[in-house]
Amino acid sequence: MSATALSRVTVSQLDLAAREVVGSALAVREREVVAIFADATSVRMGDALARAVEARGAEPRMIWLDDLGPRPLLELPVGIDVVLEGMTASAFVASAPAPEITMRRALLAKLTGQRVRHAHMPGVSHLAFVRGLRVDYDAVAGHGMRLLARLTSSTRITVSSASGTRLRIATSPATRWMPQLGQLEPGRWGNLPAGALYAVPDSIDGVYVANAAVGPHATSSTPVTLYIADGRVVRLAAEDDPVLEQMLRARIESAPNRDRVGLVAIGCNYGIVESTGEAIVDQNMPGLHLALGDAASDVTGVAWSAAGSLPCCAAGTSVVVDGEAIVRSGVLVDPS
Repeated sequence: MSATALSRVTVSQLDLAAREVVGSALAVREREVVAIFADATSVRMGDALARAVEARGAEPRMIWLDDLGPRPLLELPVGIDVVLEGMTASAFVASAPAPEITMRRALLAKLTGQRVRHAHMPGVSHLAFVRGLRVDYDAVAGHGMRLLARLTSSTRITVSSASGTRLRIATSPATRWMPQLGQLEPGRWGNLPAGALYAVPDSIDGVYVANAAVGPHATSSTPVTLYIADGRVVRLAAEDDPVLEQMLRARIESAPNRDRVGLVAIGCNYGIVESTGEAIVDQNMPGLHLALGDAASDVTGVAWSAAGSLPCCAAGTSVVVDGEAIVRSGVLVDPS
């Protein structure tokens, strides 16, 4: 995020998002001790979370990763057990250099083992923080579970948009829908922002116009069109950006099943009203989104795998399940 863009994120916006993380996602209670992992890139987010914790009568304990040793940290620092003693909830908003993946995995394992409720936001930008976390996650979860009840018996999903999306998706009662709705329990961690239901479709065919984030690329001004047949991308076009088109085509052709639709996601985070250009946020925007490649086989049980995942997100889609609309032009239709 540029310095100019960062300056436009206000303290009140940060505080609003932090209150929802602490209050509705983590449900912090009075006198709890809450660990906040931050670094030099996330001071403002860390401070906002600390204020939110204090406002609930709990104790924030700041853990500055830059003080624990030279970055990147390849493993958990010695003595971290002492630092985490007595914690019941935590939030991670520090930067996420790739070499630190082993450290972050070890941290998640330790927090899970200690039954800590953990909000995981590695590398989250200030923009993603204020736009993706400004909702009551109890309300998001309630809406998501009502959608889940409808989807578990669905057999046909159609998706359309003014930008040209026309998709036909087949599911069945055996389709395993995985809710990621932002509510955290003891011994459970979750990525935030959240607010989507994921599944591996039985089949998917048609045209999908990704006019939001595609992987790390913001494509609102350069939509990427995916032509899908029998669950695979058979053609890809980004007519206004041939360099991006070549890059994406090379990625999906570089390894087996990278051209395959691994997951579909139905976003239900009503607080995300426009694309941010960051997939971590956009994949929760009301509407339907795709992930090419990895189908999370360890969770979904599918018999195939792929190296890596490429999220493809769209703004303004309409989603119809067995003839009934659940999203109209990017706006949720409450199934209640």
